[in-house]
Amino acid sequence: MSDDDQVRELRERIIQLEIQNSEAADKIRILNTLAKEKPTSRPVPNNKHEFSVELTRDNNERLSYAYKVDGVEFYVRLCRQAQVGCEATFFASLVVANITRAQKFALTTMEVGHKNVESSTRGQPYKFTSLCGSVSQNFTLNAGEEEIGTRRTFKMKETYATCAVTIYVRVSITVQTIDLPEPEENDERIVVVKGEDEDISSGDFRELLAVILPSDKPITKNNYMKLLTMAQRFEMPELTRRVECFLIDFDRNEMNRAAVYRIATDLFELKLVQSALIRRWDNLQLLERELVQTHEYDKLSAETKAFVNEKFVQAFKQEDFGHWITYENEEEPGSHRLFGRNVPNGDSYVAAGGTALGAAALIGRRKRDVTDEQRVTAEYRFAAIDSNGDGAISEGEGLAYLMSMESARVKKDVGHDGW
Repeated sequence: MSDDDQVRELRERIIQLEIQNSEAADKIRILNTLAKEKPTSRPVPNNKHEFSVELTRDNNERLSYAYKVDGVEFYVRLCRQAQVGCEATFFASLVVANITRAQKFALTTMEVGHKNVESSTRGQPYKFTSLCGSVSQNFTLNAGEEEIGTRRTFKMKETYATCAVTIYVRVSITVQTIDLPEPEENDERIVVVKGEDEDISSGDFRELLAVILPSDKPITKNNYMKLLTMAQRFEMPELTRRVECFLIDFDRNEMNRAAVYRIATDLFELKLVQSALIRRWDNLQLLERELVQTHEYDKLSAETKAFVNEKFVQAFKQEDFGHWITYENEEEPGSHRLFGRNVPNGDSYVAAGGTALGAAALIGRRKRDVTDEQRVTAEYRFAAIDSNGDGAISEGEGLAYLMSMESARVKKDVGHDGW
């Protein structure tokens, strides 16, 4: 290579380096400019909540209350494994569900711990001690989807393997609604119909047409929510009826009755599904087992819960348990005990009054199954049960709150797990 060629090559290399340096300088200038600009949207708030989950002696799995944030529900699942060696193993998972018709993104952080009574000082809250490091998880959820997060494992002393233990779980969650991308002006591959609750894409329409037109495309657990959404949106009663028939075929389609009831009442208005379940739940035992004792009941709206409570009162009356009477406990003035009369076979039923929200959580148990000590344990202030303050406890006051989560606490106090 001649000297002239070497000089020419060196000059070209210098020019390339100058161009690269200029581009890098432009990028740095742009980044510095963006950093000084104000954000175009306000930051999404970070919601924090502390769950308290209690495992009793005979219960090794428990779900916490469910809370709602920006169209997303979240709760904690806690499990206790059999003791191995000198330690008891526990598992905690965060469950996040999208209860809206728009796609949601949730960024969560979960930390599991317990509160040490001995480490607290007088007048100060108990100290929170972490049992395992905090974990961050992301959830991308379509309409109606529920996802279980990463399971966190921790161990405790062997004394916690069989006794009651309370675990505290701190959760922070940030929720954002995912907007569908706007199609380009000449792009015919994406078709989006705008709506108040949810946008419908061309892929959704293909799924819809594959079901409603003569074809072998069935309604499944994967597509029924989307089909139901579009059937309601575009006023397609025949498709709504087909989806309802799919939902009430519980055994063959492996559908959870409590979850289906929530869909039929709070998310949509499905009269056929509501009617089928209400007729089935005329049986008090089925109503308790299939709805009351499931975590789906806690997710119901206040209006739906009120209707269910009234339904339970009617079912309870059909059992012919007789009427309720009260008498004042002489050992503790102002405290009352409830008994039932005119019960079949002459057996008496005992009920424990709850204290939540000025209502009562009553549990019927045959006299032969409840000891005197358990009856005393089940006594609560009469004033808390007498919600209207008229000095008497009516059936409505006594039974209206039976199906709330407060009943779980009363069951623990009475000393039994089943109904």
